[in-house]
Amino acid sequence: MVRSMTTDGGKALYPRRRSSVETTFGCIQEAMGFRVPRLRGLAGVQIGWQLVCLAWNLKRAFNLLGGRSMLRARNCKKGPQMGALGPLLASK
Repeated sequence: MVRSMTTDGGKALYPRRRSSVETTFGCIQEAMGFRVPRLRGLAGVQIGWQLVCLAWNLKRAFNLLGGRSMLRARNCKKGPQMGALGPLLASK
């Protein structure tokens, strides 16, 4: 690892890795609270990690597609009742 980081190519790649990959893992650990696998065994850990990644990707897609604004627009047409997401959307 040290040798690959001292080359010109390694020095150029490391900032890209830090900004794209490590941010995702940091958000999964801090914001989603996933630090330690809850299930035992390799199969259990793999399933748990797949669920965490699925949740992260759904959250990311929702935000990138403008999900909050779509929900607000949909709920404004219906009236004051906003369903289960009402308290979450009202606070933002």
